[in-house]
Amino acid sequence: MDGLATIWQQLINPVGYTRLLLIIFYALLAWIGTLFLPRMVSRTMLAAAQAGRTRPLSAKRTRTIDRLSRDLTRFVIIATAALVALSMFVDSRGLLTFLGLFSAAFGLGARPLVSDYMSGAIYLFEDLYAIGDKVELTGIEGTVEDIRLRTTTLRASTGELYFVPNGEIRQVRNFAR
Repeated sequence: MDGLATIWQQLINPVGYTRLLLIIFYALLAWIGTLFLPRMVSRTMLAAAQAGRTRPLSAKRTRTIDRLSRDLTRFVIIATAALVALSMFVDSRGLLTFLGLFSAAFGLGARPLVSDYMSGAIYLFEDLYAIGDKVELTGIEGTVEDIRLRTTTLRASTGELYFVPNGEIRQVRNFAR
């Protein structure tokens, strides 16, 4: 409780009002950024995915790239805003050191999770399958319902829903192509 009281005291003193206004400004800036930047990044990603292709991207592929690029952009904006706001109360060098050590430990401890995300990004740009395609992944046959950076969701012909971690996908059989 003393920590909250200390932060409150810092916010209500004259210098704290400046901090409070800066936090409000950064929050407003992040909110505006989440409204406009994801759309711009999505357009750029779609243009990059289309570059060098002879035929246009399918509607399913476009929807997948659009959603993933928007989600990732929003995450980066919110995380950056949170770090900026937190650095007003904590020494930024200590914060960056902590984040660096935490990232290293997380990277070692969560290797399968990181593998899932990296594989998801690769599958997204390799265009091996898209939402609506009938595929077989890791021995599971079904229709792709959703593609996220971490998992691919398949609906089997019997109605079961499978969540396949992208890091475990070694072979893709696409019946739609």
